[in-house]
Amino acid sequence: MNGNGNSQYLGCAINGFPVAIPVANVQEVFETRFLAKVPKCPAFIAGLVNIRGAIVPVLDLWQVEREGADLFTMAVLSTAEGNVGLLISRLDDLVRFTRIGPADALPSELAVAPFSGAGLDESGKMYFVLDAEQCIAGTIPRE
Repeated sequence: MNGNGNSQYLGCAINGFPVAIPVANVQEVFETRFLAKVPKCPAFIAGLVNIRGAIVPVLDLWQVEREGADLFTMAVLSTAEGNVGLLISRLDDLVRFTRIGPADALPSELAVAPFSGAGLDESGKMYFVLDAEQCIAGTIPRE
């Protein structure tokens, strides 16, 4: 994957690893103390959250470490499958990349979800670029 840095990404951290999510997929980012657990769900489903009257499933694909035990930070993603919350450890900032290439050095801790590449921001910090559509499509059963 090659890019010229024209797109913006939401920079965040997932268990200490820098991850970028295309802004086109991000509806909002917020913190909440309430996440309704759903019995007998797979471990990667953290629960459900009510966002202005809409019930949204929240995924925890990486067993995200949280700063406060009762505070969840999530990015709400808009995908072809619908809106889905994705737990993150920390929100950084909006980033643009000077170069985007393959994610050759993807840490095994992140390998449970598809990444479309890696980008270097203007300061030289590398982010792994999450493929939000593939991430959600590969997680939610089609039944």
